[in-house]
Amino acid sequence: MAIDYRSEYPQVTEEARRRLQLIEQTQGPAQVKAEIDRLNGSGNRRPAATTNLSDLTIDSPNLMSNWRKRNIPRTTPEARQPAPPVQFGTDNGGGTDWRVKISNPFGAVGPLAPLGKTGGLMFPIQPQITMNGQANYDDVAPIHNNYPFPAYQNSQPGSITIVGEFPVESPEDADYWVAATHFLRSATKMYYGNTSNKGAPPPIVKLNGYGNYVMKNIPCVVEQFTTDLPNQVDYIRSTGGNYVPADSTINVVLKPIYSRNKVEQFSLDSFVSGGLISQGYI
Repeated sequence: MAIDYRSEYPQVTEEARRRLQLIEQTQGPAQVKAEIDRLNGSGNRRPAATTNLSDLTIDSPNLMSNWRKRNIPRTTPEARQPAPPVQFGTDNGGGTDWRVKISNPFGAVGPLAPLGKTGGLMFPIQPQITMNGQANYDDVAPIHNNYPFPAYQNSQPGSITIVGEFPVESPEDADYWVAATHFLRSATKMYYGNTSNKGAPPPIVKLNGYGNYVMKNIPCVVEQFTTDLPNQVDYIRSTGGNYVPADSTINVVLKPIYSRNKVEQFSLDSFVSGGLISQGYI
């Protein structure tokens, strides 16, 4: 009995149908079933879920919402209802906001205005963060000896790398993307030329996130940032007339920095007991 490919795999193309028929003739129905499961997402994608990009882009203003619900069968109520837009929460300043945030020392001025409601640069999706610390030793190697003696030199916190996906679904989201990139451009420049505070280095920012014992008021400088403008996504127009990608990635490298006065105030006993928790030491 011939297999009904279209009922098993609703999105089957003519090319896929011919391939399944060939597998049925040469390898048997059991292998056809395995191939159909693979086409449906190795058994993880539900049979009625959409796999065609054209189905997702019919409603282009809600492209990312459609992408997130692509594995939901289109016959269910959840798939028929429009997904609510993603919105940034407002920072109430109460100290309970645990999301990753880079403070904005420039203020919510000009194109940086969208950063005002979040109290700094905040990633719309939880980013990937890499942190490290380092103790440096210099080996003292006496002659005719099998084992050197590590002599302690110093310790230092390493750079903090933040990699965050940045989806954009509306003109307001596009404004925030513009503000984020403009802020990072500004934070990597010194006070040069006809400007206030002439001759000063790039400003210090504060990094917060995930609670007091993870990242709390860590003073940093923005050492590097990168972003991409991919060519395989839609571009959305901001309220200011700029076009930004519907999905991109922003990478930020922060370098912890402490003044001489802060270094002199450090106490390992206080650090271990949590007494320096709010002063940015890591």
